[in-house]
Amino acid sequence: MNKEIKAWSELPVGMLEQIRVADKDIDDEDTKILTIAGLLANKTYREMLDLPLAETQRLIKNTAFLYEAPKKKKISSVYCLNGTSYRIMKNINDITTAQFIDYQAIAKESQERISEFLSIFFIPEGCKYNDGNYDRNKVEDDISNYLTAEEALGIADFFTLRCVRSIKRTLLLLETKMAMLKIFQRSKEAQQVEKMIKEIRYTYGLV
Repeated sequence: MNKEIKAWSELPVGMLEQIRVADKDIDDEDTKILTIAGLLANKTYREMLDLPLAETQRLIKNTAFLYEAPKKKKISSVYCLNGTSYRIMKNINDITTAQFIDYQAIAKESQERISEFLSIFFIPEGCKYNDGNYDRNKVEDDISNYLTAEEALGIADFFTLRCVRSIKRTLLLLETKMAMLKIFQRSKEAQQVEKMIKEIRYTYGLV
């Protein structure tokens, strides 16, 4: 990719992930700015240092859009990425147990690992989730390189919101069950349910 990125609508998910890593891991502000400007211009930090000052300043200006909130696009049912058609499971009730387990494993890091997170919900046409008939790594690569940040963030928010709603409903049922167990003095079972509630709250940051 040789094109300079100047807007959220042009920013691939994979580059957004790199920018977030740089923002998190680099303490020196000058180094951080040059690194991020370089990413948007397809240049290394070393290459940025070797540029004429005027050119470096121009490339730094290209980072201005990052300080504005992206316009998250409305989710579609099908996305065509790198020649592959992917369907999106919009109904949370259609998500399989395997998908939900994988979602749980990455939930707290979903903002840093967007491509991996979204690959849970992007299913190639004619396939079932992780059924062995498609390459999950290719799905991640297609999302990383061909899905824009605007599209990705909209989809990520869509699924996160619905999964959290589902989890909150589960918590409500468990809390009701725990209260009933305490009423009937079944303290050991109540403690087990209370432990489950605490683990769920910790996993999803609902403490």
